[in-house]
Amino acid sequence: MAIFPRRTTERLLSDTSRLRIGIVAWLLLSLLYGLVAFIGGLNGFGAVITPSLAIPAQDYYLWMGPLTPVIFLVVFVLLAGMIQLGSKLLAGAGTFEDTFVTVVLAFWLPMFVTMWLFEMPMFVFFPALRRSALGGLGYLPEWLDTCRLIAGMIWIIVVLTLSARVVQRISLPRAAMLTAIAMLPTIAVMLTYIR
Repeated sequence: MAIFPRRTTERLLSDTSRLRIGIVAWLLLSLLYGLVAFIGGLNGFGAVITPSLAIPAQDYYLWMGPLTPVIFLVVFVLLAGMIQLGSKLLAGAGTFEDTFVTVVLAFWLPMFVTMWLFEMPMFVFFPALRRSALGGLGYLPEWLDTCRLIAGMIWIIVVLTLSARVVQRISLPRAAMLTAIAMLPTIAVMLTYIR
């Protein structure tokens, strides 16, 4: 999905088990990410930015690990719902289920490559490499750490735009506008989690 979004989305829409694929992808991504977060919490990682939730910074990942599947589901349902609702105003023709599946799969590879591959080794195997007492990728310069996060988000937005175009059968400019608007409340929810 993240490499050939249009072609993959078209193929996915013809697969009768696509909702199952989306649910399995959500579970795998969230459980994998949650497990690493929890292990990071056990290794002393915490929120490097004051959490917006009433969780002590040093215990943040101990809580977020088990809550990750729920948070990811909220993010994916919110984003799919916003895209689906907006598409109806633009005469879109897709279903919520198809939109949900493409949202989940749009996040999979970018999150795995730009976040999990960078964070997992440090959280699990090399906790001494953190930048501060509670975290931060100490083995990367801060500018590169910021770039990887921005690149991941841009990658997700591009894939979401291209897949929304196919699922909803709308023009590329409409899909881009729809994705940008749908991302706003989604990013607000994500910022309660990403610390």
